Amino acid sequence: MTDRLPAADLRNLTATLRGERTAMLDFTCTLGDDEWTAPSAAAGWRIADVVAHLGATARNFYTPAGCARS
Repeated sequence: MTDRLPAADLRNLTATLRGERTAMLDFTCTLGDDEWTAPSAAAGWRIADVVAHLGATARNFYTPAGCARS
């Protein structure tokens, strides 16, 4: 018995992440100015804050160490 996780299915993972990115871009392209500044379900955060947070997290996750831009 092992505690190791199964090998990642990188082809499906990549396709899934691309699909999520497309869905997010499609959704955010429909937002008007009032919607961007509207409060989100997160107390004190606007919709724009949540989208920026998701984008920054994704960028940090996918930027190899040593390649970060200053």
